[in-house]
Amino acid sequence: MTTFYNEPVQHIFDHLCRLNKPKYLIGIDGPGGSGKSTLAQELANALPGSVVVHHDDFYKPKYLRDAVARAGIGEYFDWQRLERQVLQPCAENREIMYQKYDWINDVLDTWQTIPGATSVIVEGVYSIRRELAGYYDLKIWLDCPADVCLVRGIIRDGEAMKEYWQNVWMKQEQEYYRQHQPQLRADIRINIYHV
Repeated sequence: MTTFYNEPVQHIFDHLCRLNKPKYLIGIDGPGGSGKSTLAQELANALPGSVVVHHDDFYKPKYLRDAVARAGIGEYFDWQRLERQVLQPCAENREIMYQKYDWINDVLDTWQTIPGATSVIVEGVYSIRRELAGYYDLKIWLDCPADVCLVRGIIRDGEAMKEYWQNVWMKQEQEYYRQHQPQLRADIRINIYHV
């Protein structure tokens, strides 16, 4: 059953305490601009020995994006690589090694290593899509009104990106919500109301 919270970190910890595991794999999903990265970092700061993995690090380089016959749900993000390099090793308590996407040079670049005993927080749109949801000990969804997300996105990405946000990004997200229903799959839902 999904529960709504307005004081997120304490309630997340309450939930984790009930799980009572030596380490956790946590997924944080929600619209662009809803505060996923901020919540993930706050949670990592409060959860000793944990690391944040950004789904943006799994964006596909242009040559792979061009190879996509039709852009399906989040297909410009390499969710299979996230599964193979992060989620499966974490679930099997193995060391994680994943390669980050370099947004400036459009290449897969730096390798990151995470010891097997570490709690991992994966944050990003499409991170609890149905193919990946079963890996997580805890799935968190951020509810945020579209107008608030748009304002936050423009503050972060600049006014020049407004049309892209409205006509591409947010429409793709709506299709993701409709087809994958991550908001219903979440264990915890957090309401975000302001910029």
